[in-house]
Amino acid sequence: MNHLIALTTFCLLLSIPAMAQDAPTPSPETLKQTENDLKQTEALKEKLTEETQALQKDLNKTTQNLLSLADRIGENEKNLTRIEGQIARQQAERAEIETRLNTDRGALSALIMALKRMDDVPRDVLMLKPGAPLETAQSALLLETILPRLYERANSLKTDLARLDELIKNLARDKQNAEKTALQLAEEQKKMTALLSDREKAYRRTAGDLKTQTQTARRLASEAQTLKDLIGRIEQNRQKQENLSRQNASLSRLKTAPPPKMGAGRLPVSGTIKVGFEQTDDIGAQSQGLTLDARPGALVVSPLGGVVRYTGEFMNYGPMVIIEHQKDYHSLIAGLGKIDTVVGQSVLAGEPVGRLGNSGFPSLYYELRHNGQPVNPGRILKY
Repeated sequence: MNHLIALTTFCLLLSIPAMAQDAPTPSPETLKQTENDLKQTEALKEKLTEETQALQKDLNKTTQNLLSLADRIGENEKNLTRIEGQIARQQAERAEIETRLNTDRGALSALIMALKRMDDVPRDVLMLKPGAPLETAQSALLLETILPRLYERANSLKTDLARLDELIKNLARDKQNAEKTALQLAEEQKKMTALLSDREKAYRRTAGDLKTQTQTARRLASEAQTLKDLIGRIEQNRQKQENLSRQNASLSRLKTAPPPKMGAGRLPVSGTIKVGFEQTDDIGAQSQGLTLDARPGALVVSPLGGVVRYTGEFMNYGPMVIIEHQKDYHSLIAGLGKIDTVVGQSVLAGEPVGRLGNSGFPSLYYELRHNGQPVNPGRILKY
């Protein structure tokens, strides 16, 4: 900070108009001190530039690692959900087959044994049995009718037994795959936690006014009456800050980085759409966004590149993040169990911003707004 004051003072001295002709000539000592101050100022500027570049390089590296890891986590979450679905369906089919087998096995076994005994009796002996020939003929006709159906049931029993054996093998394989995928996911989540911590530290070192930005965002939220009102206030504050930054550019430690490109849009979480845009939601209202069911603790990412403008709770949305994008778009991501980003942070499409809760059956709510109005996310996102 002292170096910045010295730099500011020197710049102000340079802006003072030239002295009158009769002003006293500076002494050699004064000129030498001024020259030394100038050298120190230039050295300070070079040092700050190097530090800034190094910090930004570390932050960029961490961001790329986060993006790569987030993709792997999302893929593993999809795979684990798919495998668990397969296991559930196979277990239901196995229970159905076992119930059917338990019902049919006894009756079929008795009938097959009776038929076997009849087949073992010689036809000559069978004809010598007491009874009218008509009764014997009727019995033969009855057997001709029943036997095909019995053989069909027996074949069905054989098929069920083969399918049951296949299901048992598939379940064992899928459960092993699920355990393996779950372990990979847990390991990746540990790495993600460490990377998120590194990202936050790097960002805090490059953004000295982080606390002020957060406090301002919270104040705007407390004053807003609706989500549209909040987004409008955030946009007005952003424009105000940009004007101040341009006015004080000569005293700024870091150059204002341009907002990231929106990139390839994606859903903010790996899951299924429970309620679509303009569909009827759980309370009977027309949804202004998407409700997505996902795994407990699922990773939540930025659907598009942008700048985080708000983090925290707002009205009945619960913990949420608002991200500003180019072309007057904003993303609202609500229902988070944990927020892993801060106000003012630039995020790329697919970069982590939070996680869902770890209990129950969590859902994420997402809105895309253009000029404050909700629009169909399918306009930009791919899903």
